[in-house]
Amino acid sequence: MSMNQQQLRNIIEAALFAANEPLSVNKLLTLFSNDEMPEREDIRAVLDTLVEEWSDRGIELKQVGSGYRFQVRQEL
Repeated sequence: MSMNQQQLRNIIEAALFAANEPLSVNKLLTLFSNDEMPEREDIRAVLDTLVEEWSDRGIELKQVGSGYRFQVRQEL
């Protein structure tokens, strides 16, 4: 993989914000060309990091049946 973890994080975070539907790991993989495609484990690690980073805000990254999406916390 030629990109660093911060670049990967930024791409995934931006894609999740821009998407009008939840994004699965498979859909996130389609964002990358074959020569820059990260490993599934790298994408999952970024998703886990983002879930943690957004855990104390009004918006959270939530895993749903069809993938991941940003949403307003239920209690708000």
